[in-house]
Amino acid sequence: MKNTLRQLAKRTPFYSAYQRYRQEQLRLTTIKQLKSWDAEDEQRKAFYSNFVQPGSIVFDVGANLGNRAKVFLALGAKTIGVEPQPYCQEVLRQGLANKDGFHLESCALGTEPGEAEMFVSSAHTISSMSKEWIQDVKESGRFAEHNWDQTIRVPVKTMDDMIDQYGTPAFVKVDVEGFELAVVSGLSKPVGAISLEFVPEHLENTLQCVDRLAAIAPTKFRYSLWDNMEWGMEDWVGADQIKHILTQLDNDKWGDLFARTTA
Repeated sequence: MKNTLRQLAKRTPFYSAYQRYRQEQLRLTTIKQLKSWDAEDEQRKAFYSNFVQPGSIVFDVGANLGNRAKVFLALGAKTIGVEPQPYCQEVLRQGLANKDGFHLESCALGTEPGEAEMFVSSAHTISSMSKEWIQDVKESGRFAEHNWDQTIRVPVKTMDDMIDQYGTPAFVKVDVEGFELAVVSGLSKPVGAISLEFVPEHLENTLQCVDRLAAIAPTKFRYSLWDNMEWGMEDWVGADQIKHILTQLDNDKWGDLFARTTA
């Protein structure tokens, strides 16, 4: 009954106007939040200060709505936000436009420069360029209530391109919903440190990222769970050890893998 009423409502002349109004109110609220500061921002600032110092270069790959970019800026970093979704780009421009040191790259990062297809979700935070990741999280039920029913063509650069343009980053945050391996495959030079989101359904992608990063330079690894800004393990470990540790995690655990160049 509820679904039937919703479908009928969509046919009325007022539905599109209502949807545009809702989107505009959400955009304004999001921009307001981006300009504000709260305890969660302070917690993130303390955590990322392990990697980011005043004057550091930071790449925020998959900047989305900027909740990490504003923290990097608060730490005094030159922050390059990489974001292919037009809606998110607009929020970033308006929310961080007055922040010194912020630069927006309206593109994705991948294995090679060019163009690629992006699958846009009903929730912008889980839009993805990986069909395999979408299939994996659909089958697991993690995002069963969401759809990826729109596609857009987006420009693609490589991490090496970014380094040539902006310099070597002290830290790279990568949150690209299953496209992480393509991002690190476009990197051939060591960076200070990098974080990669991982989910159990797509763990093989993460393990290949570990191998890729370890092949570029001597690297140690550590993880944090559930976006809680706390370490999930005591020490930094090598590539083989972190791969073993990640494969032993429970299937409900997701988080961020951190890699730090040691050479």
